[in-house]
Amino acid sequence: MLNYSLLENPLNSFREGQEVSVPLNVTEDDMRSFASLSKDLNTLHQEESFARAHGFAGRVVYGGLLVAAVSRLLGMKLPGKGWVWHSVAMQFHSPLYVGEPAEVRGVVKHLNDDIGVIQISLQILRSGQVIAKGEAQAGRLKAGTLPERPAS
Repeated sequence: MLNYSLLENPLNSFREGQEVSVPLNVTEDDMRSFASLSKDLNTLHQEESFARAHGFAGRVVYGGLLVAAVSRLLGMKLPGKGWVWHSVAMQFHSPLYVGEPAEVRGVVKHLNDDIGVIQISLQILRSGQVIAKGEAQAGRLKAGTLPERPAS
């Protein structure tokens, strides 16, 4: 039996210009978990004094954690379940610091119903200032391509 419940967000449920955002606030625990998982122990992310000595206001959040927040937006909100990433590209302009509130915003840039593709413009904002921007493209899953759900 196929899991058709994944097909929750058909392409025609979106419109160009539609905007969705999710909050972002990276904690000390998030930083430790990411360092442990990635094995990235770069001093800029680990030591407050090092970061300050190099012109930053504090420890800089890993870019990988910012991309993880983009993943949450794409996987859960826009376009959400029933879609798979084709590509994501980000450019980082300013740092985000540990504990500093931010927002990840996605805007539907283009839809192509014939091939089931959506393009999304991305921004990460801190106090209204764009600190990173990018673009993502996702494709709609087709019912015949979904794996079978194991019996419970």
